[in-house]
Amino acid sequence: MKKLKLIFTLIMGLALMLMLYGCSDSDCNNAGTGGTLLPPGSLNNRSISGIVQNGLTPVDGAVVVLYTDGAEVARTTTGADGTFSFTALRPADYMVIATSNLGTINQNTSTLTQNVTGLVLDYNNPGVRGTISGFIKDANNVPVPQATVELYPTKSAVKTIELLHSTITDNQGYYQFDNIPEGIYTVNIIVNGITIGEHTATVNSDGSSPQVNITVPVTPDPVNPDPPATKGSIYGDVTFSGMPVEGATLTLYSITSSEDPGTQIGQQTSDAQGKYTFADLNPGSYRLITEHTSYTAMPTEITISEESLNIELPITMEQNNITPGALTGTVSTTEGLLIQNAIVHITSLDNPDDSYKSKTDANGEYLFESLSPGSYSLVVVVSDVLSDTYTITITEGQTTTRDVVFQAT
Repeated sequence: MKKLKLIFTLIMGLALMLMLYGCSDSDCNNAGTGGTLLPPGSLNNRSISGIVQNGLTPVDGAVVVLYTDGAEVARTTTGADGTFSFTALRPADYMVIATSNLGTINQNTSTLTQNVTGLVLDYNNPGVRGTISGFIKDANNVPVPQATVELYPTKSAVKTIELLHSTITDNQGYYQFDNIPEGIYTVNIIVNGITIGEHTATVNSDGSSPQVNITVPVTPDPVNPDPPATKGSIYGDVTFSGMPVEGATLTLYSITSSEDPGTQIGQQTSDAQGKYTFADLNPGSYRLITEHTSYTAMPTEITISEESLNIELPITMEQNNITPGALTGTVSTTEGLLIQNAIVHITSLDNPDDSYKSKTDANGEYLFESLSPGSYSLVVVVSDVLSDTYTITITEGQTTTRDVVFQAT
């Protein structure tokens, strides 16, 4: 009899613990999607409800997934009114992720003190957002391009939750995720198909987020498992007065001496952050020439050796001190009548991307200012009819006059 009482007492105790602290697997899996609520007064009596919308328009068919502690708790799908609801939840911090044909949007919330109602996930007004970004380099401080960077919504249990975003590092090993809401995230790195590691990233309540710069081991290429150990690189930033210079042309030459004009082996353009990289370089002497239309050309000589394979070379541009020139003149008919509203086109013969146009005034005059010295072609258009093409030369610090007698070609 005593044994029966003991067994009965244990069974009742287990039942009471289940009521107070948990639910069965089937109930937990159904929580928030119409599952059975636990008895009132239990810890699992919290709820989260809200709407997925795009501006004032509800989003139908959005898949809404609820996460906590790195694991999925429940999921549901919005109806025509865009609403969703999760019930039978324990007090905890949660992340709600909605996915639809408009993309993925997520919001953090908490049931630690009360139920959550009216949670809005709005594609048109996502609220405070930050940027998670950084650089991936190997143990030799060489940028790792073409690495896969994945962003997950929590700092743990990456394998159990859905991927939020994925991107590929650029030539400088840089990655960036935009429009990320406040919260803690996991950045996962994959190089050559091998998962390197997981790193925590945080977007603060003011939208700020420290850069997550990651150093990975030097990973052998699975196609070429034994790459030569003597390959090097040259990389760095192009700046002016501390600000990045985008669009600078960097040309790299292999040279045998300072007097050697060299053999061109590569050319790059600095990106929006002013960054550049030349990789897979043999030990030897090089000359790097950095050019930009607004700055003076900067030649730099570098030597790569087995003792110093990877060289970081910052480039600081200097203001171009060349005084620009100007071009003016008139457009008239063969009878000497001045032509108003004629279109004058000029194009640099040294740099065809430098192309400008001007319109003649009531006196038939046109004017171009701040022109780089050099040769230009000039064409006049009157009522969609082209003139002959003329060649003019702009001299530094001087105004060139070129009158055009319009004759249709």
